[in-house]
Amino acid sequence: EGQPYVECPTCDKSFCPLCRGDPHARVPCSEADEYYRANPSSSEAQNRASMLVIEQLEQQDNAERIRRVDCPVCIEQVELEGSVTLDCGHPMCGDCFSNYLTGKIEEGQVAEEQLTCPLPDCGTAITALQVEAAVSHELYQRFLSYRIDQWQPEDGSRRVQCPSPDCTFFLVRPDQQEVECPECQHTFCPACRETGHVGQTCDAAREVRAARTAEADAEVAVASLAARSGWQQCPVCQVRTERTAGCNNMTCRSQQCKGKTTYCYICGQVPQREHFPQGIFANSCVNVSADQYRARLEGS
Repeated sequence: EGQPYVECPTCDKSFCPLCRGDPHARVPCSEADEYYRANPSSSEAQNRASMLVIEQLEQQDNAERIRRVDCPVCIEQVELEGSVTLDCGHPMCGDCFSNYLTGKIEEGQVAEEQLTCPLPDCGTAITALQVEAAVSHELYQRFLSYRIDQWQPEDGSRRVQCPSPDCTFFLVRPDQQEVECPECQHTFCPACRETGHVGQTCDAAREVRAARTAEADAEVAVASLAARSGWQQCPVCQVRTERTAGCNNMTCRSQQCKGKTTYCYICGQVPQREHFPQGIFANSCVNVSADQYRARLEGS
């Protein structure tokens, strides 16, 4: 069915299977019959010419098949010119290849063992040049960024990023406990990316920082309470004192001062001559008026 001519297996004669006349390529049977009747002597020459035309058509069909490939992803025949052939020899259409790479890059699966030929049981790696040719510039930059993040030098060095905002990456040796960023000169531990702590493990340094933070928070809380309560600090040893009764001329009895320092409870300074014009029991002194002292206690 569909053959332009057949060959008899007994006598090897070629003829048209529809009209059983001499082969006439793709000329309709009725037109060929009229021609052969009008030109009986040309039948043999026409037969040879028809055979030649048929062979040419078959060659054209074969060339057309060669210019097209079967995409195993979308199961379509596509032009060879718009297809991609991987290093393993498997072809696929350009759209399928681009969509496959886009999905892989967006999921961050760009390692050599992850970015491979999509055909089952193949595993041939897709090269960076093949990726660059198939995806957009923006997507290719993401691909390179993922590859850089996953890259590890063979000598054991590792890639770290400076903890300063928007700073750079650089390589450090595996035995380095403290490094300096070549871009901003910030010094830090390459393991935990916190302030350097040579001689301490990262966990121990983390505990120290937490304790310091807690101590600083406690100091802020005490300072806030002292301000609201009107407590005053000794100008020499900085020890805080709360006056519960008595005058404003305080004597510091800390381990450092041992009663040798006196100071004003209103302003915190060492009293000078005539420091309390309203008397040592009034909530004012030469430096702070009664209204200012009251406003301080009220937090205004």
